[in-house]
This record gives sequence, C-alpha cells and structure tokens, in this order.
Amino acid sequence: MSERIKEYFKGKKVIIATPFYKMLCNSPYVTSLVSTLHLCWELGIEATLMKVDGDAYVGRARNSLITHVYDNTDATDLVFIDSDLEWTPEDFIRLLSHPVELIGGTYPQQNAWRTWAHRNFCDENGIPHGDLKSKTILCEAIPAGFMRISRAAMDRMHEKYPIKGLVPGSATKKPTYNWFGEMFEDFVFCKRFRAAGGDVWLEPNITFKHYGPYGWEGNFYDYLTHQPGGINYRSKNEIPLVSIIIPCYNYGHYLPLAVSSAVKQTYCNIEVIIVDDGSTDNTSEVAEHLVSTYPNVKFIHQDNEGVCSARNTGIRFSNGDWIICLDADDEILPTYVSKCLDYIDFYDLIGACQQEIGDSHNLWPMLEKPTFEQVIESNQINCSAMFSRKAYDTVNGWQELGIPNAGYEDWFMWARILKAGFKAYNVQEPLFLYRKHGKSMVDKAIEKHDELKAKIQEIVR
Repeated sequence: MSERIKEYFKGKKVIIATPFYKMLCNSPYVTSLVSTLHLCWELGIEATLMKVDGDAYVGRARNSLITHVYDNTDATDLVFIDSDLEWTPEDFIRLLSHPVELIGGTYPQQNAWRTWAHRNFCDENGIPHGDLKSKTILCEAIPAGFMRISRAAMDRMHEKYPIKGLVPGSATKKPTYNWFGEMFEDFVFCKRFRAAGGDVWLEPNITFKHYGPYGWEGNFYDYLTHQPGGINYRSKNEIPLVSIIIPCYNYGHYLPLAVSSAVKQTYCNIEVIIVDDGSTDNTSEVAEHLVSTYPNVKFIHQDNEGVCSARNTGIRFSNGDWIICLDADDEILPTYVSKCLDYIDFYDLIGACQQEIGDSHNLWPMLEKPTFEQVIESNQINCSAMFSRKAYDTVNGWQELGIPNAGYEDWFMWARILKAGFKAYNVQEPLFLYRKHGKSMVDKAIEKHDELKAKIQEIVR
C-alpha cells in the first residue's frame, strides 16, 4: 500500500453505524463489512462498528447512533450503512477521501426515488445534466443508507440543533440529538444540514447491490443513463409486492383486526404500513406491538394531518407496485389480495363487493366494470380497492375535496383515476368488510352527499 495514501488517512477514526431493523442483516452486508474493516486496517484507518437493534423508527435509531458518536467518541467520521446493502471497500474509502463535510451514494429504494432523481439531475427528455460521471454532485438531499458525516458536519449540526431535553417517543428516554426526522428521516437531516449552512454532496459512481422487494444493482450514473447494470434487476416473473397502507386516528382498539386481516392473506408477498395520524389514544402502543409480532409490518407516526395525508405518507414509504389503503376499522377477507391480482394485466383499479359489519350487515354489490360516467354518478368502487402505483402517480395521490370533514375522498380518488384513462374492475364477491359504527366517516358524508357529489363532478369533469 502506498505510503502517500496511508499518510492521507493518518488520524482517521471512523464509526460505521448500522440500524438493524428487528436485528436482521444479510450475508452480503457482513461480507462487505469485513472486507471494509480489513482495508481500513491496511490503510491505518481506525474503523469500528456501532449498531442499534430492533428499533422500528429508523430516524430514532439514527439519532441515537449519531448522539453516541458525537458525544462519546473522538471519531473523525460517521458512516451510515444500512443492513440491506452490499458494497465494495474501495467505494467506502472513496467516501472518506472527499474533502467535504457530508457525502453519500444513492440507489433506488422506492418509486419516489426515481421521480426525485430525474427531476433533479435530468432534463425533460431524461438526459442527465452535464458530466455527472466525472464529478461529485451538489444536491438537495441524499439517502442515509450509505452516507458519510464528518466531525465538522456534526459540529455544524450541534451549533444549529443542540440537544433540547427528551425526544418524544424515545425508547431510551435519554436526551438525543433530533437531527433525523421520524418520516423521510434522511431528507429531513439533509434539509436541516443545509439550513445550518452545509452542502450536501452525492458521489454518483458508487456501486451497490440492494436487497429486498426492489433488488437493484448498479450506480447512480448508470441508472440515469440507462446503462446495463443501472436498471432494476427484479425478475419479471417475480410475484408483485402489494403494499397495504393502514392509516389510524384513535382506532387503536380496532387496529389489530385490520392488521391481522392484512397479514393473513393467502397471497404471500405483502408489506403492511401503519400510519398513526397523531392519535391521542393507545394507537402507537398497539402499532409497536404489531410490528414486533409480524415481520412484514412497519409503523410510521405523523402529526394529525387527515386521512389523505396519512395514506400518502404510507405510500411514500412503501415499495409495492400495487397498493391498498385499508382503514383501521375495516377488514379484508383472506383471498382479497389474490383475487384482485387476477386482474392486474387488464385493470389498474380493482375492488370487490362490500359487506358491512358492526352495527349493520348490509351487502353492497358493485358493478363489475364501472366506467367513469357511472362512477361520477355513484361510487361503484369500495374505499379499499387495489390500485397500481402508476395510477396513483398519474393523479398525484390522495387529495381532499376542500370541504372540512367531508369524507368521500375515495370517491374523489377513483373518479380522477378513471378520468385519467385507467380502467376499473370489481370482483363479484363480498371480500371487503366495512365496519359501521357511530364514528363512521360515511355517516357524516351521507348528510352532505349531494353537496359532495356536486363538488366531485365540478372538479373532475
């Protein structure tokens, strides 16, 4: 090894920080880690691993890790590396070699990443701006999955965002730097870092393998230029991932029933994301228990912003090609997902007939192939219908009608999807269970039915 290189890294003390969700990691992560530690030893870099096990909030885990590193070590750098990655030791060293305070690599994690990447680095024709391959890129934000944070960056954040007592929801109840947010934690961190006067840099030539529902291998530049290795290698024959989003506001007592119905589907490739919309009951405690019970359940907390916002938040964190938004007081029968998926080659919005439970037991039949004109006159699609991510992105997600506590947001959503040219289908079986009770939103909406219908028609038509 060149003595000049060793001299360059003299005095480097690096903490590799990894949040282990449910204490899981894959063997490529371990192999990459061991190889990286060996190369660091050869270069005279003092490198150690620090981890947090089993925290459902990745933002909280990152805050805990960075607090310990900054307050209790003399580390020159902290490098976050997520446990579902494979990387090369040389790329790790590449991060350390850049004379900047904050830098990282990136890779597709969610469909939203693709939109972000092309919006920031490509023109309207999808052609990357400038010579991205030969230089680092100054940008608004980068994911934290492979991010180097220097001591200087931590100093900058400490000056702007010092510890202020206990962090709400902290598992340890110890003062912790609140630099990473609970939602979109890495993007929140980058926003705060820029507000503190720092710059965020992206190294576009770092190559990853990302394991999970959206397996991917390549680097950022290859992805943008559609080079081999920069495309999603997810098999076309792989069964699609279905994301079930469950928003919850003060329905902690119903939540286990909804989640149980989602995870006990006959279809196996499912992720469930609970979004606590600022509940004041025991929703958070119930959700934490469900996360510890079911391996495919995630939990997100946000301030109270309404059901549309909660659904959009859950979808932003999801990875599925197909999405179901299931209210916390409703349920789906075990074959709901599998029978809806039978029609995905021909339709982008797929529901089923509706059976009421609770205070009523009415059966709501639905038209088999409802058209836009039929739906605009009468909502013929249940509120927990399955829809494609393409349809969701096309209509810009869930939106409120602009009438306080109106309800009927699902009717508004389905009308916009059909107006955009997508087709709908209803399985002719009562596979969706709608719970009628005193707090049901539909009861409030029915009182304003004519007003809401007119509003939907006015906007969509």
